[in-house]
Amino acid sequence: MKFNSFVMRVILIASIVLSIILSWKIWTNNTHYERRTDSQTTTKAVSRKSDRKISDIFLPTQILWRTNQQSQLVYNSKESLVPKLKEAMKLTKSARFKASKLSEANYYQAITTDDTLTLLYPDNISYAVFKKVFDDSNNQLSRNTTFNRIKITMGNKPQLTLMNDKSHMTYQTTMRQFSEAQVKRILDHSDVHLNVKESLLNHKPFIYVAADQSLLPYSYLVNQQPENYYITTLLDQKNTDNIDAKEQGDNVIYTDGANNDLYKRLTINHKTGEIAFVKYEDTKSPTGLTKSFETSFAALLKTGNSLSGMRFYSYDEDTNSTTYRTYVEGAPTLVF
Repeated sequence: MKFNSFVMRVILIASIVLSIILSWKIWTNNTHYERRTDSQTTTKAVSRKSDRKISDIFLPTQILWRTNQQSQLVYNSKESLVPKLKEAMKLTKSARFKASKLSEANYYQAITTDDTLTLLYPDNISYAVFKKVFDDSNNQLSRNTTFNRIKITMGNKPQLTLMNDKSHMTYQTTMRQFSEAQVKRILDHSDVHLNVKESLLNHKPFIYVAADQSLLPYSYLVNQQPENYYITTLLDQKNTDNIDAKEQGDNVIYTDGANNDLYKRLTINHKTGEIAFVKYEDTKSPTGLTKSFETSFAALLKTGNSLSGMRFYSYDEDTNSTTYRTYVEGAPTLVF
C-alpha cells in the first residue's frame, strides 16, 4: 500500500510539473497564435472580392428567336446561352452604322421580321458599354448612343441592328464575320422555346407569353447576406456607434455621418428584401450614361457581395442611379 501511495504521489507531482511547463510555453508563444489568427482572417477577406468585369454584368438578359411568324423566348436551364452567342457575334469587322428614325408602325414591323435573333436588355445601355461586352473594336457611334435591343437578321448578308424601343431609333450595319450555322447550333441546344408575342403598350413593345404553355418547375439557391453585412461594409466599419437607425413602414433606414459631404444612407425593405444605398461625396456627379454605368459598377464591386447572376436592370435619368438585379433564366429574382 505504501509503495502504491508513493507511485501515485510521483505521478501527481509529474503531472503538475508538466502542466506548468505547457502553460509557460503557451503564454510565451502567444504571438505565434495571434499571427495565425490574423492570417486566417486576411484569407477570408480576400476570398470575398469579386473578379467580375463590367462586360459580365452588362450582358443581355433575354433571347428572342423569330421564324415562321412566331417569336420564341429561348433559354437553356443548364447553362446561359448569352455568353455563347456573344462569342459567335464578335464584331471585329463590320460596315458603318446607318442611323434611322422609324415610325411606330415601321418599328413594330422591324422587330417582328422573320429569321431574326434578338438579344434584349431590360433598359437602354450605351454604345461604349456594348463595345466592351461584345469586343467591338469599331468606333462608329457616339459612346453614349443608347439602345436596348440587338437584332441580327439572318441571310447571305447578315444585318446587325441596334434598336431603341423608347425613341424608335435604329442603327444598322452589315456583319462581315458571322456564322449563322454556329448560332443555330447554339439555339438547337436550348431546352426551352416559349412562344411569345410582342405588342405595343404606350408606344413601346412588351413581351406577352402565349396561353396554354407549361414549364418544368425549378428550384434555385439564392445567395443572401444578413443586414449587418451591408451595414458594416457600406457604412462606418470602424465605429458602428456613429450609425443611426429608424423605421418607416417596412423600411429600416441607417444613416452615417452628419456632414453632407460624407453622408451615407442605407435603406433595407424587409418586405421585398431590396436594399438602396446612397452616398453623398464632395465630388461631381458622373457626366454621360457610360460614365454613370462605370461609376455605379465600381460601387457595386466595393460591396464585396457575390455578383454571380447579377445583371444590369435599369437606369433612372432623374436621379442618375443604376439598378442591378440577380437574374435566373432571363428574369429578375424577387423576394416574397
